[in-house]
Amino acid sequence: MDEMGIGPEPSRSGLPLPAKILIGICALVPIAAVGIVVVMPVLLRARAVEGERRAAADLRAIAAAEQRFRSEDADGNGVRDFWTADVSGLHFFRAGGTPIRLLDAGIATADLDPRESLSSSAPRVGNWFRMLGRDATGNAFARDRAFGVSALPEPGRRGQRVFLIGEENVLLSRSFDGDVLTAGRPPALTGVFPADWPAKEEGRLWRKGE
Repeated sequence: MDEMGIGPEPSRSGLPLPAKILIGICALVPIAAVGIVVVMPVLLRARAVEGERRAAADLRAIAAAEQRFRSEDADGNGVRDFWTADVSGLHFFRAGGTPIRLLDAGIATADLDPRESLSSSAPRVGNWFRMLGRDATGNAFARDRAFGVSALPEPGRRGQRVFLIGEENVLLSRSFDGDVLTAGRPPALTGVFPADWPAKEEGRLWRKGE
């Protein structure tokens, strides 16, 4: 500072220290932006992979619950049939006043279309579950021999596939252009995926396995 006490002392480069700091920060901004552009797709893909892995595992758990429901006649109707009303019923359906609890509650409460309203619902690792309405022939599933259920990624999870499973315990998966669900809690179908088992002519669009 000079004898009059006016202004900061210039640095040896001729610029005040605050100006040098500001220039340094400005130089780092483009580098940070490039880093975000590079890293974000990697993070989004990792999220999609984890969502798909969980979807496959949870669908296998639903299929196992269906087989138990049928073999144990869990609804007590005297018929060896599957439960095709919804996903949540595999946990919350009451036989003799007691919930059957064949399925983990965390999966059951991610039911997109429960037969009875749930006290709370939420996606499970980015997925909602929904029983399919019709089989590959376009008819309602015959409960005594078939069922179909889907795992649907919540909105915004681009690149994450839709998964299906049925009584044969074979996973099918497919990517769609655009979200299959709307925003909201719970969301609704957008119409991109009809929530039916794919017809024979559409089979080539679906991949077997995870």
